[in-house]
Amino acid sequence: MPEGFEKIRFKSPEEIKEEKIERKIKERGPEGEILGGIIFEEEVDPKTQEKKRYIYIGNPYEERPIITKLETEASREDIETIKKEIIPMKESFEILEAMARTYKHRQPLLIEGPTAIGKTYLADKFTELRYGRGVKPLDFYCSGQTDVSELMAKWVPKVETEEEKRKWNEFLESAEAQMEISKIAQEVEEKEKLSQEQKLTLIHTRLRELAKSAGLAEKTQWRFQYGVVPKAMGLIRNPDGTFSFDEQRGTGFTLHIEEVGLAEPQVINALLKLRGKRGQLAEEIQLWENGGKKVKAGPKFWAIFSTNPPEEYLARNEVDPALARGVVFKRMAELSEESLHLAADYYFTYKLGKKPEEKPEGCILDIYNHPEIGKEIAKVVGAFHNDLNEELKKGEKGRQQRIPLTLDDMARVADALIDTQIRDRETGRLDLTNTLKKLIHFYYLDRLADEELKEIMKTNLKELLEGDTGKIEFEGKVRTRKEIFDILVERASMSKEELEEKKRQQKERELRQARFAAQDTLQSLLENPNIPESIKEKIKNIQL
Repeated sequence: MPEGFEKIRFKSPEEIKEEKIERKIKERGPEGEILGGIIFEEEVDPKTQEKKRYIYIGNPYEERPIITKLETEASREDIETIKKEIIPMKESFEILEAMARTYKHRQPLLIEGPTAIGKTYLADKFTELRYGRGVKPLDFYCSGQTDVSELMAKWVPKVETEEEKRKWNEFLESAEAQMEISKIAQEVEEKEKLSQEQKLTLIHTRLRELAKSAGLAEKTQWRFQYGVVPKAMGLIRNPDGTFSFDEQRGTGFTLHIEEVGLAEPQVINALLKLRGKRGQLAEEIQLWENGGKKVKAGPKFWAIFSTNPPEEYLARNEVDPALARGVVFKRMAELSEESLHLAADYYFTYKLGKKPEEKPEGCILDIYNHPEIGKEIAKVVGAFHNDLNEELKKGEKGRQQRIPLTLDDMARVADALIDTQIRDRETGRLDLTNTLKKLIHFYYLDRLADEELKEIMKTNLKELLEGDTGKIEFEGKVRTRKEIFDILVERASMSKEELEEKKRQQKERELRQARFAAQDTLQSLLENPNIPESIKEKIKNIQL
């Protein structure tokens, strides 16, 4: 090759496409806002030539994001709407990326993190991204009262009257009945040589004996009821969009096991059945409650577990080691200060949800149509939220368990601010400072058991709004937040004509001030003995 020439490598179509998707994933708006992260594409399947829908998910905060491609049943409009319902925080994309990668490889995922991180919300949104708006995962909440039969399966009696139903429910919920039913399942499991039909006959015999011992109708008919695990393994979507259980043709669905740190040992043992080979989910499970019948997992079956950190929340146990070994374990810290402020900006500029079509009762100023006001409110609420959160980490007098702050606290203030507004008696306009104080007291401070902390945070809020601590530069001058609010509210409250008149008057004032300043300068020059008289004569002729 001649000196000075370099070999040119032509990129393959796959490389060009990958670079295009990566650019879209990392796309940002003019103010640096995240526009990518989730991309919708319609593509032709090279094998079937069928047009299919896909989503690409990647973390736009990463320099070189790992991008996961998943097939979706959602429309382009669905995906765009769902994207707008997700605050594009770094932590949110970390979780969505983990969900996409583990789902693609049929690996169960466990997310451990504080309430504010949005574990349940993002599990819901990830399900919507794959199936369309409004489709939620099957949920199972672990607690000390959790009945493992609701998780896996159980036999339930067919009853005629509400009284019979009440009696049976009381009996079946008793510890004695649960123990006896477990013994029946264990007995069936041990009868390896019996056929499926023989095992079912044995189950019905034992159930009748159990009913007789409890003084209930011995001849009651029983039916088998699947729990959430086998249901999630065998769900199938019908042409009309609904879901139904199909043991033979089920494609599977998403199962969300919440608060797994609260799960009792019997629930953990049941969940361990989901462990498959090479870190994946089991391809089938065996239900001894039904004589050992096997339920196969459809290709879209996926399980996500979530829990709060045990060191921060009472009654949460460490995740069971056996369960932890069978999942992809992702631990999340609290939201960063940057993410808190981003969330506040989204809530108070009303980028989430629908804005009122008409001005609601109690609304003095439609601040939801004035993002310049919302941005300033977000700075105050974001800072206060972060300050209170830091104080709560130190502990609260009068309370053993810390009640954590969540993004819902911001959302409640933002929602209330639309139609819970106080009027300034002198101007007749919205008194935004006083309104915000009242709402923050109600949604943040009234929860505190520590009276000393409450007084500290009241002072903190007043200083942030009206004191030197909260002062920032605004339009070339250092002002308090209250002064900034008053300026913005006044502008937003004016009609277009009033605003133009105010601008005209402001320009006139600035022009007069400049003229006076120039006159003072010229006068000082005239009085300066070092300036020649010829120059002074010319200065006298200057018209201002």
